[in-house]
Amino acid sequence: MEDLLGTYVIFLILLLIETKGIPPITLAVIVLNMFIFLAPEFNVGEVCLSVNTTFYGCEWHRLLLAPLHHIDVDHLGFNMASLVWKGSKLERRIGSARFMFSALVFGLLTGLTYLSIKAALATLLTERFNMDCAVGFSGVLFALKVINNGHSADGCIPGPFQIKKRDACWAELILIHLLSPRSSFVGHLAGILVGVAYVKGPLKAFINCFTGKEYGNIRFVECCHRTRSMCLEDILERGGVPASLGRR
Repeated sequence: MEDLLGTYVIFLILLLIETKGIPPITLAVIVLNMFIFLAPEFNVGEVCLSVNTTFYGCEWHRLLLAPLHHIDVDHLGFNMASLVWKGSKLERRIGSARFMFSALVFGLLTGLTYLSIKAALATLLTERFNMDCAVGFSGVLFALKVINNGHSADGCIPGPFQIKKRDACWAELILIHLLSPRSSFVGHLAGILVGVAYVKGPLKAFINCFTGKEYGNIRFVECCHRTRSMCLEDILERGGVPASLGRR
């Protein structure tokens, strides 16, 4: 354990030195996950999400704690490496305050979606699904991936298979499950559904109520204090598209 602790302390120092370009909230989430892994207050069994413990046991605190806990070093390392890329990209686009609020909402909704799917499977198939327990940040990461791809221009990912960028999350869902059968397929699916609810559904409108509407990198509330022409120039200059132009 001491060797593991020393390795992570060194890794954390290198992370802070070499990744100055990581936005603050993304970096804070990475440090928080690492700190919880190194000095946990609860074991995984006490925080993992399952229908029996969360729905029937009313242990709703698990919705907050489960995404911040990981099973082992590989689980933590893979998720945090993914967060560096996906979180940094989205935080720079939408701003730190909105990203922080969005990540919290995504974590809660991903957990609720996961539990709902498991409860439905238990009703339709077998009650064993009520006992399945999951932890980790990967559900939120899938939601971030869907949103990042939703902001990307249409196109295909380079490779032997012609997969559109906006469909890449579905290919990754299947690939990860094939490579790592112990990973939570339903947890990853829940993250995708939450991401879709943001890109094409009502979730973005809900978040706008708390953080202000945005076009590209420009928050609508910031534009209200300037003239319309200045606002439109700023939006177009940063790659955003006004709602009146009718393109998502």
